[in-house]
Amino acid sequence: MELRTLSYFLAVAREQNMTEAANVLHVTQPTLSRQIADLEDELGKKLFTRTSRSTVLTEDGIHLRQRAEEILALVNQTEDEMKNDTIDLAGCIRIGAGETHAMHILADLFAELHSRYPRLTVELFTGNADTVEEKLAHGLIDFALMIEPFNVEQYHFIRLPETMRVGIVTRDDSKWAQKSGITPDDLNAMPLLVSSRQSLNRYDYSQWS
Repeated sequence: MELRTLSYFLAVAREQNMTEAANVLHVTQPTLSRQIADLEDELGKKLFTRTSRSTVLTEDGIHLRQRAEEILALVNQTEDEMKNDTIDLAGCIRIGAGETHAMHILADLFAELHSRYPRLTVELFTGNADTVEEKLAHGLIDFALMIEPFNVEQYHFIRLPETMRVGIVTRDDSKWAQKSGITPDDLNAMPLLVSSRQSLNRYDYSQWS
């Protein structure tokens, strides 16, 4: 499996059309179709479902797309690191984080760092804890900002001096709307929509609060 073939595959996945992807890649449509067919033969999987108007990823194609993006991102990161061999700090710091107010701490620190080393840049990836941890484990990000509960034993970590304040959104006529505050017992009784966390089957609301 060649990196160029993965790039071709990702182009078709983005454009969802073989002809348009070929135009983006500056190759002929038959050449691109042959490359995708060879990749499917190599993997023994059907990666696209083709119709008269579009080319849509199959379930196997969706899985490959995620891995291909990770592979090419890691290749690009390695190339950047090898090129930046000057004494002055330069390059890209990649940070994965959940959506939390504590991001302002990292933003302030990076602003100070960037003023000293203008050739440093930052790339921010947002996602839930499972997605961010997977990227951290594969070396696709350098740091992660996580919201507990989270297993930190396998990482070097510090706790930021920030306390999360959270609330609920509910209807005006809800029984919870009349309360001056919400307790862990209230949360356990609510039918909630929460972020998916595959690593945790359920939250311990008492500990979390």
